[in-house]
Amino acid sequence: MKPFTDEYTVTYVMRLREKAHECEFEATCDERILEHCIQTITNQDLIKRDISKGWNLDKFVEEAGQMEDTCLQMKDMKGDHRYIETVRNIIILHQYAERKRKKQQYRAGNFRREGRSVKKTMEDTIDTDSNTDISDEDEDYFGGTTKHILKIRKVKTIQGSRDMDKTVTIRIDDVDVKVEPDSGADVNVMDENQFVKFQSKTYGNPVLEKSKIKLSTLQNSLPSREKFKTIIRNKTCGTETKFIVVKGKINCPPLLSKSTLIELGMIQIRTDGSFVKKNQLRIPGNRPPFNFKKLAIDKGFKHYQVTPGRQIANTEVNLFRKPMNKTQQITKLKKKNTNTAKQEINRRYHSNLYEEINERDRQCKEKIN
Repeated sequence: MKPFTDEYTVTYVMRLREKAHECEFEATCDERILEHCIQTITNQDLIKRDISKGWNLDKFVEEAGQMEDTCLQMKDMKGDHRYIETVRNIIILHQYAERKRKKQQYRAGNFRREGRSVKKTMEDTIDTDSNTDISDEDEDYFGGTTKHILKIRKVKTIQGSRDMDKTVTIRIDDVDVKVEPDSGADVNVMDENQFVKFQSKTYGNPVLEKSKIKLSTLQNSLPSREKFKTIIRNKTCGTETKFIVVKGKINCPPLLSKSTLIELGMIQIRTDGSFVKKNQLRIPGNRPPFNFKKLAIDKGFKHYQVTPGRQIANTEVNLFRKPMNKTQQITKLKKKNTNTAKQEINRRYHSNLYEEINERDRQCKEKIN
């Protein structure tokens, strides 16, 4: 079913709706009518705008009616002598609107660039260009599509430059490969697409073997396919290791495990943290026991043994005394057995303060007498 000559799009869509009701299309009626209109109508500009905008059937009919009305007005104006002047005025108004639109876009771009990332700015400009009808009416379809692709490519290059900082270049067999060090991985991992690319570049013949290793992430499990042995080198050393090839595609470069990084000298773990300088937040070390002998020597008691003696009542100092020989110890034991020694032992110790008070009381009594 095709439109008649000089038939309006609205009339053509109404005829298609009647046919669609006869065919009993329920949920996809409007979508099928829109697809049939795109295949049969001759207005290529309307088709391009519909594909780029993603219109529904009602929006498509509305835009088609506006374009047809504009064409009819232009045909009516061709017979009038004022046609040239009218076209000139339209061109002037179009140029003025174009200048105003560019100024607004420039101001909006400056506002977005302040305090925002380049990636977010580029995404916003892409959304504004795709959601406005003015840019598509003023510019050609292919020109707008080219600008859109360039903006997307610029965003991808910016994202790629950020990801490049995470990778390092090593040599697997005879091919230089950019890999991502992952100290949390237990094995070296690459997907099957990366393995095919590596296999096409190397002069060797890596042989895949069956793997029984089960890989898993925090939430999902990775279906491991096979493994192959290879030699990994850097500028300092090399080591023989294995790569696990997983099915599908991983959204990152090949991963180097913790053990491989340690063997290549690319990572080192020190339990005492000797890589950094000491600060006050560290664990305090165990101090050695206090050396009383060293303290006595420093204080000048070189010929005496230091023992904690009897303390004064206010516990200010320890008494340093000479060590006793056996004869002195025997005489001291004999004195303890006497009555005076027992009385001294049973008598409470009193400080110098009480002696001063007793002396003062004795003096007062003597004066009174």
